[in-house]
Amino acid sequence: MNPTAQTPTKKTRRVPLANVAFLLIGTSLMGQLLGFLRTKLVNANFPATGAHSTDAYFAAFNIPDFFFFTLAAGALGVAFMPILSDRLHKGDRKAVWELSSSLLNLLTIIMAVVAIVILVFARPLIEYVVAPKLSPEQLNNAVAIMRLLAFNPLLFTISGVLTSVQQTMGRFFFYALAPLFYNLAIIISIYVFRHNIGLRGLGIGALIGAILQLLVVIAGTTKLNFHWHPRIMWKNSEFRQILRQLPPRSLDQGIDQLESIVETNFATRLGPGSVTYYNNAYILQTAPVLLIGTAISTAAFPRLNQRLSQGRHDLFRKDFLMILRAMIWITTPVVVICFCVLTWRGMRIALRAPDSFGAYLALGLTTMVAVQAFVNISVVLGLMPTKGIPLPFISNGGSSLLINLVGMGILLNVSQQATTHENVAQAFRPVPGA
Repeated sequence: MNPTAQTPTKKTRRVPLANVAFLLIGTSLMGQLLGFLRTKLVNANFPATGAHSTDAYFAAFNIPDFFFFTLAAGALGVAFMPILSDRLHKGDRKAVWELSSSLLNLLTIIMAVVAIVILVFARPLIEYVVAPKLSPEQLNNAVAIMRLLAFNPLLFTISGVLTSVQQTMGRFFFYALAPLFYNLAIIISIYVFRHNIGLRGLGIGALIGAILQLLVVIAGTTKLNFHWHPRIMWKNSEFRQILRQLPPRSLDQGIDQLESIVETNFATRLGPGSVTYYNNAYILQTAPVLLIGTAISTAAFPRLNQRLSQGRHDLFRKDFLMILRAMIWITTPVVVICFCVLTWRGMRIALRAPDSFGAYLALGLTTMVAVQAFVNISVVLGLMPTKGIPLPFISNGGSSLLINLVGMGILLNVSQQATTHENVAQAFRPVPGA
């Protein structure tokens, strides 16, 4: 009997795609709420300006995130999971474990080197690359937090390889649950460390959260009978294929993270608190994408990989169109709600404007966007004849997008002037009984 012959393996029972999508959207919603709560509590318990500004906390994450998304995240998605799905479809679990172990070992070595680089060069990276305009005390806090985060890319990478295996095999519960512990650990660290070591305690919370996230992922891997092999199979053709597919995806992820570093660098030059304000806005801006787009695509990606591994391009097209329709069905009311919120905020800015010119300007800009959105949506619903008016910020057209973005910038300026006017008026308001 040939000892290397493959033995039949028990097929993994797959959870229906709709159930997986609802699970991921539900946990993503919880994660977003915890993320918002985490950011709100950080802002509430630590100042945005001054020696212990939260600018240092937000700036410290840029370099660790850059290395993780550039070197590891690309391999774990597009480059790794399709090949893993193909081997699983053929019933070759031994190859699944060997490929997973090889990638895990290689990325662990790379991320260990990255952790050492961050530990040694944390100060020059913060001072000359990420946030050159931080004060000496802020710089010290940012360096301390960044060194605490040095091993987070390594921990996230190990978690990512294991969750990729789980997703390929149709297991999503622990993948969805694990990130919640990361946010909870940072929230708890706010109250544990705020009165002793202060802002630096958030770095400890982030490190503990990454460890907890990894432990939850490992718990989800135990039932898969994962077999780790302490070697890297350089001669394996599929492993080399993964490495060949890695650079394009890494370049894509790296450009996004490089953009974040550049924007943080510019934010430090705008004055104290700008890094905090930028990160708060960025969290709000990416929330709908993470909640809807990322959750559904994460649920669908293993299924689409499976269809291609089976050679069923007809089922691939059917599933893809079903997923696309689901995304459109969910995002359409979200877009309408966003335009309603934008209109309400614009009207509120107009009412709070410090002078008549600012009020009429804010009212006009808000009306411009609101009327365009109303007419476009009415045409799509068949309530009005075709007018050729684009949907603001969404329809294709560079000139329309440019005008709308300039208008929103002016509207934000009016809002800032209103806030400044109210603060000055409050400062010079006579104190009763004085």
